[in-house]
Amino acid sequence: MLFIPLIFSCNNEPLEIIENQISEFAGLWSGLIEGENTGTWTFSVNNNGSVDGSITSYKYNQMYTISGSVNNKGFLDCNVTLIEPSRNYNVGAFVGNLGSNQFFGSFDNQIHSSISNTSGRSSTDDESKIINYWYLYSAEYENGDIYYYDNSRYCPDLYMDFNSGGTFTDYFVADYSENPNPICSQDNAFFGTFSVQDGYYQLTYEAGGSQDLSGSDIYILFPDSNSMRYLYDSVLWTYKLDIPK
Repeated sequence: MLFIPLIFSCNNEPLEIIENQISEFAGLWSGLIEGENTGTWTFSVNNNGSVDGSITSYKYNQMYTISGSVNNKGFLDCNVTLIEPSRNYNVGAFVGNLGSNQFFGSFDNQIHSSISNTSGRSSTDDESKIINYWYLYSAEYENGDIYYYDNSRYCPDLYMDFNSGGTFTDYFVADYSENPNPICSQDNAFFGTFSVQDGYYQLTYEAGGSQDLSGSDIYILFPDSNSMRYLYDSVLWTYKLDIPK
């Protein structure tokens, strides 16, 4: 928080004007939706109080965007829009209160005429490291085999890109045949949403691929400043911000 001495009071004591009052709420937040709209949500608050996020409704198999703001008392007021190119319209409202690293609120889904309670918390610094552009580095199997990013079974420059609004893109194309010849096109990248609870990330894909993590919680580690690692389906996957060329 930034303090700027501006003028002096009658007793010559400096007065302070506080800027960026909402910065205490800045960062990544994530949580759950109860009841009719069972699912998850994730949003980020910037230093100006603007909110950008996403909701995934498991029951209705739909994804939504959250956009709005939080005031200096922690009240959050957001519109909810359906993530679907042909049906981009308002769904309802996502409101609540942020404070002491906790969030409690409600999601009014007007499409399905339901209001659900929501709760969550601010993400830790480690959990927030997910927000970045990660290149596939290696896949390590239980039998000891390790296949690196330059293996012929993989397309070049495979990646996962996580955004502060709770969405991600996963470009993963592989050919596991005896003579691999993968068809490489980033048009085949998959889109999804994510949320995090105590280090466990829920990744839900709009259209899943061969490595679809939808419906599975995975524990993601950041062993160093350049690496992201998780175990899924008995394979240890490692992604890096930078890989040797």
